[in-house]
Amino acid sequence: MTRTVRHAWLQPFLSTTLWTLVLIDIAVMTYLENQDFFKDYAGWAWPSVLITGIIGYFIGPAIDRFFSKEPATPNRR
Repeated sequence: MTRTVRHAWLQPFLSTTLWTLVLIDIAVMTYLENQDFFKDYAGWAWPSVLITGIIGYFIGPAIDRFFSKEPATPNRR
């Protein structure tokens, strides 16, 4: 099933890899916020989710295409 978005800049938001990275980061930061060794760095917990989202925006679609079973450009006759 292919998903399309009218505006090309919105297409990366449909990336499974992007949302997987963001959810993993949220889980890790939620856990780390309650640890004693992380108290000094707690201010970086939620900005890291934004940073992960930005990185995932650019690399997520490429990783999705790399691991997809269907070809990136279908052969049309």
